[in-house]
Amino acid sequence: MKHTRKRYQAGCLTTEKRKTGSPVWIYRWRELDTSGKQVNRKMVIGDKHTYPSKAAALKAVDGLRLEVNKEAATGVYKPLSIGQLVQHYREVELADSAPKTARTKAVYGQHFDTYILPRWNDYRMKDVRAVLVESWLASLPLAPATKAKTRNIMSALYEHAMRYGWATANPKFARVPNV
Repeated sequence: MKHTRKRYQAGCLTTEKRKTGSPVWIYRWRELDTSGKQVNRKMVIGDKHTYPSKAAALKAVDGLRLEVNKEAATGVYKPLSIGQLVQHYREVELADSAPKTARTKAVYGQHFDTYILPRWNDYRMKDVRAVLVESWLASLPLAPATKAKTRNIMSALYEHAMRYGWATANPKFARVPNV
């Protein structure tokens, strides 16, 4: 029996000149197609004005790198804390290329920074219980609609973790009185 493991690939980040406009950053990686044949892939990350340095472009690629390595990532990258999960959510779901509107991205970011991360940043994902979140929401001096929005964003965060296989269930945060 042959034991092989998937390798975590960092990919390659280079620039390409364009006939018109500024040069762009290109991220390249390999993946297997449906027949099992290895295929080279590439994606435009952004232009040199948006990402002036390689470090800035690499930071933008981090979420994509996790997506490329999702099979190999089970043992390599697994966010353990809510803070790490929020960081990945921002890189994937709230990225410039994500289909969410700019207003949605701003609202989610504001809820993460103002309400969720100050309380839950260092909590491990498996330690967050619905009862804890419900009592925390009830204690917040916010309007019922804001509490409901915060609860829904926490739920979306766990749905994201479930898509990547990092969580087995969404705690199903119940409605808090006056929410």
